[in-house]
Amino acid sequence: MASNTTASGSTKITSSDTSDSETLQILSHANVASEMDNMGWTLNSDTGTNQYGYRASVNGGTDSATTNSYMRFGGGASAGHDLFIVSYVVNLPTREKLFINAVNRNKNTGSPAPEAFEMVGKWINTSTASTSVQLRHEGSSNWSTSTDLTVIGSDLT
Repeated sequence: MASNTTASGSTKITSSDTSDSETLQILSHANVASEMDNMGWTLNSDTGTNQYGYRASVNGGTDSATTNSYMRFGGGASAGHDLFIVSYVVNLPTREKLFINAVNRNKNTGSPAPEAFEMVGKWINTSTASTSVQLRHEGSSNWSTSTDLTVIGSDLT
């Protein structure tokens, strides 16, 4: 459906034209240019208070549930850390959008074991389908120029 790669450092990458699909698969390779706070997805640039709810665990540990202004999938990344993100979204216009996210993060260069983030969540909007996906983060740093975002859609018919 859509793909976008950063040409120069930015705090948000957007992939558009997702409204025609009832299910979305979101793939991303993110590379952190400098120390970065929390990162995650937004749909339709919606960053309203508590629009996203999710349950997550890190490295198979105890899970936690929270709400936020975006679908958060990690934080505390340092310069040069790579993340590989795979997400599945049910994108029905009159239903809350359900997510399944898996994130593999190379937190410590040279370490044989990466960090694993596993989460399920939802975007509470029930008035429209997602028409765009944004990979975003908090803080003043940028994604490196090799960060990319790809959205694939299907109606599963």
